[in-house]
Amino acid sequence: MAYRSAHGGADHPPPPELLRKVAVQDCCPLCQKLGESTLHALWECEKIKKARKSWFPGSFPVHGKFCDFFDLILFCFSSLSLEDLELFCIILWRIWFLRNSSIHGAPLDGFDNVLEWASDFLVDFKGCRSVCLRSSPPCLSVCWFLPPSGVYKINCDAALDGAGRKVGFSIVIRDGSGSVLACSSQVVTASFSALVAETMAIGRAIIFSRDCGMFPCILESDVAVVVNWILEGSHLNSVVGPLLEDIAGLRNLCGGLCVQFAPRSANKVAHVLAKQALKNVEDFFWLEEFPLCAAHVIQADMPD
Repeated sequence: MAYRSAHGGADHPPPPELLRKVAVQDCCPLCQKLGESTLHALWECEKIKKARKSWFPGSFPVHGKFCDFFDLILFCFSSLSLEDLELFCIILWRIWFLRNSSIHGAPLDGFDNVLEWASDFLVDFKGCRSVCLRSSPPCLSVCWFLPPSGVYKINCDAALDGAGRKVGFSIVIRDGSGSVLACSSQVVTASFSALVAETMAIGRAIIFSRDCGMFPCILESDVAVVVNWILEGSHLNSVVGPLLEDIAGLRNLCGGLCVQFAPRSANKVAHVLAKQALKNVEDFFWLEEFPLCAAHVIQADMPD
């Protein structure tokens, strides 16, 4: 499943050693629609409608919203809590198993209790991990860290509201002591994909930092694939190609601004502000202050 999901499902057949028990067909074996893909198999197929609608929070879009499976995953990473994201992954795993089982001769059933099965599995898994980890040394989570003296750090993020067709952008600029010098929470009425939204967030962050006159700086995003494309100068012919070209131009104007990946745990302030932006009806900008909703996260990021 991991190989096929990462490589576009049936559009990119796996090598022979991974082909066992993976049926590659021209049409979906469950609903008989042409053009089998990972997105269709795990999300759009009508035969898994009950499993899909039994849990997915809010008004998650089904058809026409996502370009491919990867776009769906990016949307979920920007919209779901960590707990919901864990459950979402187990649900997809269970749907994939039931689908493959039916293809290889098992009865087409089990989709009605996917949520119950996934919830029980997750509880059991976490229970086993807690037992195994009791004797292990504690692990430190990756957190936000101070930039070098004389350098500013920009964190940015994007959040999507599929039901309301809104996109929230956030930008936070801090100095070498961790103090917030400027931040922004912006909202746009649109239906961008998660990939486009996250790329736009980086471009907006560079422009905001330039307008504030805060350079040199390091920019962090929690979407590794976009960061890699920026650093490699690749995928200029993709759907985000024009945005990547704009970012490259902005980096040159700003003296080669450094762009790097930061995990979600090191990008919490930007994530909170992006979520808050979805509740706003207009854009907000702050200089040397920040909104109350981000205060506790900013304080947690401060060095001891």
